[in-house]
Amino acid sequence: MLAQAGLFLVDTLVGFLCFALLLRFYMQAFRVPFRNQVGAFVVQLTNWLVIPLRRLLPGVFGLDLSCLLPAYLLQFALLL
Repeated sequence: MLAQAGLFLVDTLVGFLCFALLLRFYMQAFRVPFRNQVGAFVVQLTNWLVIPLRRLLPGVFGLDLSCLLPAYLLQFALLL
């Protein structure tokens, strides 16, 4: 019972973080300004993960891959 609750909590947190990373990617791709409340919340929530990866991963065709890679890897780790 406790293991199921822990798994549910991890699944929810990883899902929320992946949603925020993908939202940041789509907001950058569609040139949505980050000056609104939702944009500022997404930036503050994901900066700790995106900023260090930007030094390692270059953008391709104006798309920020440092938002897509952690979302993909988090979902892959959750499946394992």
